[in-house]
Amino acid sequence: MDVNQQARTFIAQSQTALDENRTPLATRYLMLAASLPISDAEVLEDLLARAASRNATDVAQQALSRSPLRQSSPKLQLQYAETLSRRGQYDAARAGYLALVKSDEHGPDALLALGHLAMCKGEIAEAFDFAEQLQARVPDSTVGLSLTARIETEIGAYDRAQAALDKANAISPLKAPPHFLLQRRAIAAGDIGEMFFRLYQREKPPNPLPALDVPFLGDLNDARGKNIVVFGEQGFGDILQFCRYLPHMVGMSDYLGYLVHPKLKRIVSALGLSGVEIFDMDLSSRCPDYVVPLMDLPHLLGVKTIDPAPYLAAEPAALEHWRKRIGAGGFKIGIVWQGNAQAAIDYGRSIPLHHLARLAELEGVRLISLQKGTGIEQIAALPRHEIIEVFEDLDSGPDAYIDTAAAASCLDLIVTIDTSVAHLIGALGLPGVLLAKCYPDWRWTFPPTDRSIWYANTKIIRQPAPDDWAASIDMLMDHVKERLQNA
Repeated sequence: MDVNQQARTFIAQSQTALDENRTPLATRYLMLAASLPISDAEVLEDLLARAASRNATDVAQQALSRSPLRQSSPKLQLQYAETLSRRGQYDAARAGYLALVKSDEHGPDALLALGHLAMCKGEIAEAFDFAEQLQARVPDSTVGLSLTARIETEIGAYDRAQAALDKANAISPLKAPPHFLLQRRAIAAGDIGEMFFRLYQREKPPNPLPALDVPFLGDLNDARGKNIVVFGEQGFGDILQFCRYLPHMVGMSDYLGYLVHPKLKRIVSALGLSGVEIFDMDLSSRCPDYVVPLMDLPHLLGVKTIDPAPYLAAEPAALEHWRKRIGAGGFKIGIVWQGNAQAAIDYGRSIPLHHLARLAELEGVRLISLQKGTGIEQIAALPRHEIIEVFEDLDSGPDAYIDTAAAASCLDLIVTIDTSVAHLIGALGLPGVLLAKCYPDWRWTFPPTDRSIWYANTKIIRQPAPDDWAASIDMLMDHVKERLQNA
């Protein structure tokens, strides 16, 4: 049997396993097919389509890296670069895109991707250069000007962003208002209601009940006498940030349910909600009349101000356990330095651990790792790895953040990058410092920019220039010294 026929067999076995609801086995068969050097374009296309439908980027990367077809196909090279980018391998993705810039068919797509990568990393001059090249390549298209508008918005140049959009509109009328720009303008003006309206206008997440054709709730008045299910969306941090609005939905409908990721069910239950069923299973049995993405809630509720008060709490038993484990000595600083490497936002937001290790130079400071997964390996690379206290069983069970919430509650300060732990710490009301990249996510751009509007006890330290973590740590050191003096 040749490799292409063998790959077909694995793909067929994957489909059989999927039909039997044996999803892990189905994915394993796909990976077996991807491990073969597939030379049949039809087989490779089928495999990539199946991988895409299951968001199996590891399968796609393996298949494209092994297939000899990629070397002679700019289309497959572009797909490979896109897959690398989705898997957080940004430098490799950038190299792949650069190799395609001169391609007549795929060069514009490569330039667009390069512009977005540069913008995410904070390399603004380079991002503008890619946008200009893109507009020169396709002058009758609005894509280059739209990218320029995005970059200008990212750096707070809203008038220039609008000018770019006006030029784009003259070429081809815009299909929708520029909500990304209008949201940032609302943030700069402190208009919370308008900001939430623009957030509401975002591209909606997939409907969790597409087969039943259950509509999204568009008006809170329609909830009266109905069954409503709110569902979590995007990352864990988004869920921790916006679950604060769930209590305000109580009493708005006959039934209120909240569909959440299984790992988050326990921590979200700390909201202490009565009148809300929190579940992590199939919601079709609830027969909802409407479903609501979690981040739609503030607009539907008419929120005009943000209450930064804590709304989550560590479990008492876990708190007592971690208080004994950590002990009382020293000025205890919890640290998180690495986010999800496969998220586009991670390009430029994670900080190498050796920068944070400087905190150990301060007398009496203990550094306690709250890091999970990727990033832990950086500890062993430190000249003195013993300066970082590690608890390997932290959140090793099925429930996320239960141990982290309790352990963090035993510390004097938590320093984190822009990741889910930043929202956890804020929701708990704990003293925290967020180390933000030079051009951070919109959540951290509200004036004044050194304090979080979302969380009462979170200080923000923003890079003065892209990748300038050394300057950020200098500011952090001064902050910790001040806290030590007042301790």
